[in-house]
Amino acid sequence: MEVLRLPVGLYQANAYVLKNDLDVLIVDPGARADKIKFAIGEQEKVLGILLTHGHFDHISAVDELVSAYGCPVYVHSEDKDLLSSPERNYSQTKKVKLTSTITVFPDNLVLGSFDIDILHAPGHTAGSVLFKIENHLFTGDVLFCGGIGRTDLYSGNDQDMKRSLKMIRSIHDNLIVHPGHEQETTLFQELRSNPYLQ
Repeated sequence: MEVLRLPVGLYQANAYVLKNDLDVLIVDPGARADKIKFAIGEQEKVLGILLTHGHFDHISAVDELVSAYGCPVYVHSEDKDLLSSPERNYSQTKKVKLTSTITVFPDNLVLGSFDIDILHAPGHTAGSVLFKIENHLFTGDVLFCGGIGRTDLYSGNDQDMKRSLKMIRSIHDNLIVHPGHEQETTLFQELRSNPYLQ
């Protein structure tokens, strides 16, 4: 699987384009639909958009990409309300309100050649999730290289985050970690050096 990281928008949130042959998934398209579309070939088929959570810097390009590709959009049920509420997704100036049809994640999702494990990891938001695909873990704003996401925003919860971090510590595979901001890392590196995982 090929993973393209595309930092986009005011906060340089990472949008990801995942490719298996001609199958494509888009993760967290927070802005710059044009930049994301440029990374996708004419013969490739976008099978879905996966959202790690509902904050505006991870969702703002969804409607434009759905219009271009006619693909489904997946989010956890606990974050569905954020997608249509600028107050809750923190886009008060941009007024991000998705109009696309939204599908709630199952625990496991198969889209074309992608087999996706969905791990509910509340704390940053109530509906934050991690995606495990092959040896890759997409962590949104739950886990960063050397840090974690904040818990003081709408539906965030410090105790939930602690439980989610405990769940992450129980994963024994050395996965490549693709966070919602900044550079990639590995799970073993974070287990060794991230103070929040000690």
